[in-house]
Amino acid sequence: MILDNVFDRFNNTVMEIVELTDYNDYENTYNKVTLGTVNGDLQPYSGELLMRDYGRNKECQKRFFCGQNSNIQEGVYLKAEGVYYMVVYVAKWDMGLTVMLKEVNI
Repeated sequence: MILDNVFDRFNNTVMEIVELTDYNDYENTYNKVTLGTVNGDLQPYSGELLMRDYGRNKECQKRFFCGQNSNIQEGVYLKAEGVYYMVVYVAKWDMGLTVMLKEVNI
């Protein structure tokens, strides 16, 4: 098997990019709009490491390495295997993104 990119071997997770719209205050629900999917490498992480590595004081449990994607920004959600994660910080690099994620129930 020949890989186009050396990092493709680490792309072990497919994430849906989800935006929440049309909040229904009465039912406490949202309309969930899928903006696309992205492949990447999902790893454990922590708010403590986020503070040490990036100087950001935010709660997170995972980080996700992926290619550039304009739909991934703070405040949108990524979903993998039925688990939703809120994007709390995005570090942009020449080769792609490092996305810090907080697990949420929506």
